[in-house]
Amino acid sequence: MTDIKNKVLYVANNITTPTRVSNRIIVDIALHLSRYYDIAMVYPKEFVPFPVYKFKKYKYLHSLDKTWYNDGIPVTPIEYYRLPGFSLSFSLLRTAEHDVCCYVEQNGQPALTHAHFVLPDGYFARILKRRYGIPYIVSIRETDVKYINKAFASGCHKSKFEEVLHDADRIIVHNAFQQDFIKCHFGVNSIVIPHAIDDNLLQYRELQPFRDEVVITVVSSMIKRKRLSWVIDAVKEYNGNKKIFLRIIGDGELRQELYSQAEGMDNVKFYGQLSHDKVVELLAESDIFALPSEGETFGLVYLEAAAVMNAVIAVEGTGVWGVFKEDEQALFCHDYHSFKNMLHQLIDDDDKRMTMAVNAYNKVKEDLVWDKITEKYHKVYQEVIRNNPG
Repeated sequence: MTDIKNKVLYVANNITTPTRVSNRIIVDIALHLSRYYDIAMVYPKEFVPFPVYKFKKYKYLHSLDKTWYNDGIPVTPIEYYRLPGFSLSFSLLRTAEHDVCCYVEQNGQPALTHAHFVLPDGYFARILKRRYGIPYIVSIRETDVKYINKAFASGCHKSKFEEVLHDADRIIVHNAFQQDFIKCHFGVNSIVIPHAIDDNLLQYRELQPFRDEVVITVVSSMIKRKRLSWVIDAVKEYNGNKKIFLRIIGDGELRQELYSQAEGMDNVKFYGQLSHDKVVELLAESDIFALPSEGETFGLVYLEAAAVMNAVIAVEGTGVWGVFKEDEQALFCHDYHSFKNMLHQLIDDDDKRMTMAVNAYNKVKEDLVWDKITEKYHKVYQEVIRNNPG
């Protein structure tokens, strides 16, 4: 049973809306924490005037004018003005202050606000702290890193980032790179809380040594930053004694380009978009999960691959870097040459591949399932609420 002291308000614009499908990790966090807290959400919505809302990029925003529910959690849109171009984009955030305060007046003051981006989400949370004394937490994502780099390079909005982060009661990051980045740029400490998966995805299997065939799997949207071309090229350049098969699951704008790149390679199969259950089924038949993606906030698919005992290759300084121990639980490349060498090493070295798969599986089982991660969030929330009794 929750009470007024356990009301938590999320401010999050990276969530599914009635008009757009998006990453559901923030909703998943809220659902798992709903055993302890009464959670509602505010959705910072860009004001889009006529005729701009007729453009494809903005069309999904036009009809978002009333509360909806994501898996039973109420989500209320609050409009703010976002101007074109980065230099002006967040200049008019203060215009949302009246509506943000009206929301709290009508719905009651939460014990805590959790913003899931620095801007604009964290700015909304800071309004509530300054007006009502409501403490807030900010989660840092890869988009924040990109915007902060722009802010420091241009000087635009730098003060807004500083204000939000320095006034926050806690800052949550999802990997070691983000933690170092925030400390370096703002001199503030943060807490690493990775994302999580359901423990029912864990599948222990006896790995077979000295296999002549090795299956490599990639699950990803086909966009440039995922660098799927690296995987195809590395498979093409393998000259060892193993027979290797590459399975690529996903779809996207580079589909035809990647098909052409793999033309004539009978050991490469494209599966297109599959259901989550089918993806897990194919991962459970795989030996190596290799995705050299840059600019990842986290990358749940790395955890899902490790949960069914794949050896994992990712990229240093992003995603699960610092969550998995380097060279023990995962390999982390920094360019194409290092990626190719790591992939070929895992193909040829059965002991290395199996050891890393077992280590990664154990890491997920022990630390990266929802029960463990939910308790981390709960502990942080309780610390902040106790330190701010209201």
